[in-house]
Amino acid sequence: MNFFMKREAVVTHHFMSAEFLDLSPDELIAKCREYRAEAERLAATTSSDMRKRYIHLVMQWSLLAEDIRRTQAGLHEEPLSAQGSV
Repeated sequence: MNFFMKREAVVTHHFMSAEFLDLSPDELIAKCREYRAEAERLAATTSSDMRKRYIHLVMQWSLLAEDIRRTQAGLHEEPLSAQGSV
């Protein structure tokens, strides 16, 4: 199932956490980047009110991918998501 689905010019979001349970760290990072790219496409084609929300999603998916990458790499630095808004 897609995270973003368009129906009659209304965008609905479907995040299924079960999709993430069996993924490797590399697959998780790829999935986060896929969702980030979709949010970027939506931000580029929607009204200014919704654009802000999609840009926020872009940032959150990027932070999650980076946090997973850091964890996978065994880096002990504070994750990016802990430094800013969560």
